[in-house]
Amino acid sequence: MDAINPECSMQIDQAEVPGKILNETLQIDRRPESPAEHRLRQLVTLMDNLPDLVWIKDVKGRYEMVNQAYALEKGLAPEAIVGKDDFDLWPQELAAQFRGEDRSVMASGRTHIRESAYVDVNGIEGWVEIIRSPIHDQGGSFAGSVGIVRDITDRKEAEDERRRLALQLQQAQKMEAIGTLAGGIAHDFNNILAAIMNYTELALSEAPPESNIPRWLDMVMKAGHRASDLINQILTFSRQQKDQEKEPVQMAVLLKEVLDLLHAAIPDNIRVRHEIQCPGITIKADPTQIHQVLINLCTNAVHAMEDEGGDLTLRLEDLNLDPDEAGENGLAPGAYACLTVSDTGCGMDSATVRRIFEPFYTTKSKGHGTGMGLAVVDGIIKSHGGAILVDSRTGHGTAVRVWFPSHGLPKDA
Repeated sequence: MDAINPECSMQIDQAEVPGKILNETLQIDRRPESPAEHRLRQLVTLMDNLPDLVWIKDVKGRYEMVNQAYALEKGLAPEAIVGKDDFDLWPQELAAQFRGEDRSVMASGRTHIRESAYVDVNGIEGWVEIIRSPIHDQGGSFAGSVGIVRDITDRKEAEDERRRLALQLQQAQKMEAIGTLAGGIAHDFNNILAAIMNYTELALSEAPPESNIPRWLDMVMKAGHRASDLINQILTFSRQQKDQEKEPVQMAVLLKEVLDLLHAAIPDNIRVRHEIQCPGITIKADPTQIHQVLINLCTNAVHAMEDEGGDLTLRLEDLNLDPDEAGENGLAPGAYACLTVSDTGCGMDSATVRRIFEPFYTTKSKGHGTGMGLAVVDGIIKSHGGAILVDSRTGHGTAVRVWFPSHGLPKDA
């Protein structure tokens, strides 16, 4: 037999000896556990198998027991924490907060629950739920407290997502109701306007040329045409116009046409920059409606810089969105023509950005806008299977990004 280990009666191949014989051979104390010891061992086993941080404190706030998760959080062995209080383990301000919450539980005799945000060592934000409950002795006196810290980041994110979807549904229902109402009013007003303009034309044909009447009637006709344009915007927003035939159109060509049209209206203190990365990319669309989108976005950018001047930048890209990128913007994965219209103007606060697609909402002064522009833009883009995103901060300009499903490049591109 080999040399005897002074701590054992003999050397044994543990793989060949059942646990009962091994324990007896090693002369381990096998006296029966008392009920209290059995319950304590069960409690320790339960605590150590929980992913939550668990602790038990005495009436003075000293730790009597912590689980493995709590010990790992502190980077200490459990026995190194037992006997210490919060001021031994945590920064002064945090320890004082914990002590106050323990005393509140002790004074009220009720469970205390709160949620708290945190940022881990990697800078990732999350949420925890902290639960404190009193412990009483057999006489009913306060004997300490038990606490649990549970990571609820996933739950909070799910709650936020539910709230976001609920608000999105409410907004969609509201926009649908407004669209239906606006469409009905627009159709009725269109009938009235048609009669006004027809009778105005008749009056023009009969008016004495040498009088002021033709000039006055001509002003009525111009007002009628402006009203007709507004009705068409409302009908586009309400999606009650008959869909126009879609055809392949080159985005870069439309951009050039829009800039040529706006050239005279852009002040000298505004510089226009082009970043056309894919001049030949096409989308399948109604050219008139896309023209309307581009006019509106460029006009809004110019308006934001008309006092101080700045840079208007048009960027056209050919992007292939993966499922994650597409999902963030409510799109299907695939190839897209991405147009970004950015300015260095006054920008908008977050409350304004949330409302800019609402019909009849405008930040422009009276007489400078109907509030239908971006509502119509949003409707046109969505009807073409695209998406729009606005990024803006007060004093830091605005960037509007629009995605349209790509129809590819011309064969001669």
